[in-house]
Amino acid sequence: MFIVGPRDAESGSVSVRARGVEKDLGAMPLDKFVEGIKAEIASKRAELGVRP
Repeated sequence: MFIVGPRDAESGSVSVRARGVEKDLGAMPLDKFVEGIKAEIASKRAELGVRP
C-alpha cells in the first residue's frame, strides 16, 4: 500500500507500507516504487511460469 500526503505530493514521493512487514518501508520516489513493483511482478510471473 502506498500513501500520498501533501508532503509526498510536493516531493513526488510515496510512503510505502507492505503487508506482513512490521515496519513501514518509508518514503521513496514514485518512480523507484513503480520500478520495484514491476520487478516483483516479473519475479512472481517467472515463479509461476507465466509468460509476459
